[in-house]
Amino acid sequence: MNWKSALVLCIAIWLGYITGCDRRSSTSRSRNEISFSTELSLIKDYSTGRNRADIQFFREGVAFSEALIKVDGIIIPNAGGSIYFDTLFAPLNTGLVYITFESEADLYADTLILDLPDSFGIDIVSPPRMDEARDVYIEWSAAGGATAYILGVSTVDAPYDGSNPFSILLSGSARHYTVSDSVFLDGAGYEVFGTYYIYLIAFNGGFMPYVGLRFPLPEDVPVRPLAGPSGTAGYGTIAPIDSVSVDSI
Repeated sequence: MNWKSALVLCIAIWLGYITGCDRRSSTSRSRNEISFSTELSLIKDYSTGRNRADIQFFREGVAFSEALIKVDGIIIPNAGGSIYFDTLFAPLNTGLVYITFESEADLYADTLILDLPDSFGIDIVSPPRMDEARDVYIEWSAAGGATAYILGVSTVDAPYDGSNPFSILLSGSARHYTVSDSVFLDGAGYEVFGTYYIYLIAFNGGFMPYVGLRFPLPEDVPVRPLAGPSGTAGYGTIAPIDSVSVDSI
């Protein structure tokens, strides 16, 4: 064997040794490969004057309480486990809203940009008062940025007073709807007297139920899928509340 062949053989043995030393018995991954997910509800509520952020956050599918979550720079406190919740972070602007998620220990940071519909209101309720059940015409102004509306009608004590809360999903181009007189009747066809509050929600892409909602959402209300972090979101703007009353003679 000449000296060139010997040199090649030595180099091959050395490379083999280095490669063998780099083998690992288990798979490792970098911190940025850890998965995070969320379920997020964000509401601008002109009916109560209080906004609402209701966020659940998970690390590798497990409730994670150590994240730093902000809505337009305002920290949303952790309420235990996966839940981050606040109803007092006013003012919350309509339009583009930035939600940031951070986990310093994981070198993780992500930002969601949501487009919250603009303020709007109910313009006409006709008739506003009646002594027997009739169809009620409702008309409202447009909420810029809304892809759809949810109209709800309910008494405060429904369904315990015999009334049945009503709700319907309407397109983003809808500006009026006529509520059937049957909404003001009980199961036997008799009027349920009292005040029926009218709720109107404008949302963009999806909406989710929240504690305090006075009526069940229609089954066909969508939610918005998210990619980073993964999960789902629902967000909207609630118009100032209005009402119609059914009074006995």
